[in-house]
Amino acid sequence: METVYNFLVGLMQLALFIIIIIGVLAFHGYNTLRGLSEAIREAWSNIGVVGRKQASLVNQLIDVVKGYQESEKFVMLKVSEDMSNAANELPSIFRLPKSGFHATCFSRCCCLNQVSRN
Repeated sequence: METVYNFLVGLMQLALFIIIIIGVLAFHGYNTLRGLSEAIREAWSNIGVVGRKQASLVNQLIDVVKGYQESEKFVMLKVSEDMSNAANELPSIFRLPKSGFHATCFSRCCCLNQVSRN
């Protein structure tokens, strides 16, 4: 009878040990799943933040480019006005011919010069 009693006590101790191990593993698994769930939620949040930041940077870049475009437009306008004024102030000997024999020769020389450079 004592051997049966010792067998049952040993069996109950084994069952209790197995229940404790299963409980610890379940608790650890649950905590791991919760941690992974929070990591996924944080990752999705970071993706949204990065997307908003990129959109903001693109809008800032567009504004910078528009400002630079206005500045370049003013510079090009000023350069073309200065070139026009300088061309009008040149003595007639340095001005390019507008028509006639010399104009034709000059344009041919320019074409030949461009061909020889390439």
